[in-house]
Amino acid sequence: MRSLISLFIFLPFVLSANPELIESKCCRCHKPGKEKGGLDLQSLMPRNDHLLRSPQKWKRALAYLRSHEMPPKDSKAISLEDREKMLLWLEESLNKTYISSPYYLETPQTRRLNKYEYLNTLQNLLYLDKRPSFNLLSDNSGYGFDNIADLLSVSSLAMEKYLKCAQQVLDDAILDYVPKQYKWNFDAESMDRAPKDRGRVIQGIHHLWANASLSVKINCVHPGKYILQMEAAGDQAGEEKVKVSLDINGKNQKILEIEAESPHSQIYTIEMDLITGENEIKISFINDYYQVIKGDRNFHFHGLSISGPEKLPPLPKSHLRLVPNGESYEKTIKSFLERAYRRPATEGELLKLTKTYQELRHAGNDHLSAVKTCFLAILISPKFLFRIEKKPHVEEQVLNDYELASRLSYFLWSSMPDKGLFYLASKGELNKTEILKSEVRRMLKSYRSKQFVKNFSGQWLHVRNLDYVDVSNRKFKNWNGALQDSMRREVYEYFTYVLSNNLPINFFIRGDKLFVNEKLAGHYGIKGEFEWAMHSIPAIAGRNSVLTTASVLTVTSEASRTSPVKRGKWILEEILGFTPPPPPPGVPALEETQEHHADLTVSEQLARHREDPDCAVCHLRMDPIGLSFEHYNAIGEWRDKYDKGEAISLGGDLPDGSSLRGFQDVQDYLLENESTFQQTFIEKLMIYALGRGLEQGDFRTLYEIHEKTKGLSCRLEDIILEIVVSKTFRYKS
Repeated sequence: MRSLISLFIFLPFVLSANPELIESKCCRCHKPGKEKGGLDLQSLMPRNDHLLRSPQKWKRALAYLRSHEMPPKDSKAISLEDREKMLLWLEESLNKTYISSPYYLETPQTRRLNKYEYLNTLQNLLYLDKRPSFNLLSDNSGYGFDNIADLLSVSSLAMEKYLKCAQQVLDDAILDYVPKQYKWNFDAESMDRAPKDRGRVIQGIHHLWANASLSVKINCVHPGKYILQMEAAGDQAGEEKVKVSLDINGKNQKILEIEAESPHSQIYTIEMDLITGENEIKISFINDYYQVIKGDRNFHFHGLSISGPEKLPPLPKSHLRLVPNGESYEKTIKSFLERAYRRPATEGELLKLTKTYQELRHAGNDHLSAVKTCFLAILISPKFLFRIEKKPHVEEQVLNDYELASRLSYFLWSSMPDKGLFYLASKGELNKTEILKSEVRRMLKSYRSKQFVKNFSGQWLHVRNLDYVDVSNRKFKNWNGALQDSMRREVYEYFTYVLSNNLPINFFIRGDKLFVNEKLAGHYGIKGEFEWAMHSIPAIAGRNSVLTTASVLTVTSEASRTSPVKRGKWILEEILGFTPPPPPPGVPALEETQEHHADLTVSEQLARHREDPDCAVCHLRMDPIGLSFEHYNAIGEWRDKYDKGEAISLGGDLPDGSSLRGFQDVQDYLLENESTFQQTFIEKLMIYALGRGLEQGDFRTLYEIHEKTKGLSCRLEDIILEIVVSKTFRYKS
């Protein structure tokens, strides 16, 4: 992209000299009544203001003209000199049109949290160690992303799932009770005797005159060590003391010798382990003895107490922070509401919830139950489920600090603002540019930025599609979940490396690092000792780009074979920002033609496919690019020949004369068009950040960001910073 300064230097000459070339060379086939490809360029020519009508359509025309796909081969050729003049005119006219457009600031004021944002927000709001796992409905995607506001609708089924989810996470986060120590006391009458005829309760003492047992059951809330204290005595006779066996849940714990001589009693203390739930404590008289001369041995049970546990289980972090001990219910509810709604609470909102709490308490609910009910009402409120921004009172207005905090946190964390963002918002300082930039850098260093890496790169590079990709296990024996997971992690590591080191985004096209673990190393044929954890190693030939990662190569393939068309189309769309039109109606898909020409190589089959003029327009660029990846099979492994032993025919010639004969040529071609890739990447990042498709005025921001960052080769963190401080991100209309 030429600089904005050069634009104004050359603009008068360009605008006066070259519109006629467009009209004479292009408008013969693209005019009213003869709109080839559905494009009427004649009606879109500049008027008195020298601005292009529908610049996005002109941008598409520019892409076709630059790639030499237009005019088609069956039309009159354009000389290289005329083509260069037309390209120069179109580029500069597009620049002028975009930078003359007013900023587009109408980001939707209301947008539902998508599935990932909702679950991440629940985790952070409730201080949970792990993100909740629920089978929520999938979100619709648009412009390549699933956070597009206009597509995030809400159904009655979704609301049912939100209610169920909210109830479960609250139960996980807040206990129904505060752990405490318990004590049970049992007198002689409380104990069950077996057999019945071997004892009797007389004056509050349970007398056993033959071998028998006394038992009782208790329910423990907490497992752990408990203290049992038994008061007992015995009629001593014979050579042994009175002996009783203590059994817990059917297992013997100890044999006790009763020293006390009836009628005097003694306390016996035993430490024992009890489980959560029902526990049976059994005390058995086990050494009955009787002789006329030596006497009668009997057991006398006075009472029993059980207390514990000795150590209470710690309260979960979530419970301690959501319902602090000793805090008033008003403060507890207000704190949760403001964090959930991501802004200060109104007096009406607080009054309604505190009234609900009071009614629940009067109805007999305890404090924790009443608080959880109030929290549940908050979690199913649209004010939590939706990000809501107030409509401005004037035509253009800066976001308030709380709105900006939410835009920022859902962009970089896919979750709610943290304590630091809320603090700056409360002070009214977040909108200060230098503070805002500092917060962006802090946020990108946070562990929460992993969500940005997964959600943005996972959708831009289609890594998420690995969850749904169909791979033939019959053909690829080594395909399994471990390899699939490693593929996904490789891309996230790659993206994280570029982000954390603020590298130029061209590193995605050609870099010097490779990220592998033991699974991927074997998959790529790399020798050495590796672990399950990912490690960076120097890149090797053919594996020095995110484009040659196994995940990208797999999601752009069919189940049992490669798809040069898919791979070529993917490069055009995701790297060069050019979306080919859908195939014309009635034209058979390549898969159908392959069934009838199985004797031909993939390259020959594609060549036949291009014989149809309707197909050639798009396939002239897609096919050479896609065929340049043929050394990589359907799951990204390197191969030197096809399965049947045929030699691999790589690449082809692009309409502009570029010759592609392998992946390195594709890299060179993409780096020669680095400005196009940089603008494409910025566009995709802006769509993700704003949660909507770009309008004409947004391209002014896009071009300004490109101009500001291209001097340092468009480094990733720099692009993010410029998006965040831009008027498009910080203002609303």
